[in-house]
Amino acid sequence: FDAGVFVPIVGHRDRDGRPIVYCRYARMDYTRWPPDTVLAACLYMLERLVAEHGDACSRVGVSMLADCDGLGWANFHLETEKLGSKLLDDALPVRIGYFVTVREPGILSAMWRLMSPFVSAKMRSRVRFLGADTARVADYFDAASVPREIGGALDFDARAFATAARLAE
Repeated sequence: FDAGVFVPIVGHRDRDGRPIVYCRYARMDYTRWPPDTVLAACLYMLERLVAEHGDACSRVGVSMLADCDGLGWANFHLETEKLGSKLLDDALPVRIGYFVTVREPGILSAMWRLMSPFVSAKMRSRVRFLGADTARVADYFDAASVPREIGGALDFDARAFATAARLAE
């Protein structure tokens, strides 16, 4: 969490009232963190969200805001992605509200076009690729809930938010 790869933005919500998880995928370093450590951290974070927000996580969901600037193949591990998806589908009462990406490389949206026919229409309706147009983040999140690095007004400190999440236990 301290590296700021996946961090709940404690105390902030999307425009529809869902908790927000901020993801900076380019910071994912599988040479530093083995896949089981990544999955354990994700599971811990999602369990904390469920503990804090209860059944709202399964009713209205959680919104993911992903900054994909600098994302590349080194930040991807197929087996971890598969297991993470299975974890969300089968093991946790967490539903995705929105999955909004900004500054993503073109290959990511191309991959989505290939994969999306195999994803439910409901899930497809929740995924948004905004590219370099960070101003469109305001369609889903208030500026006060969006880190400055992607056009918002929030002074985001991953360590502070990670500490806040741990103290909420």
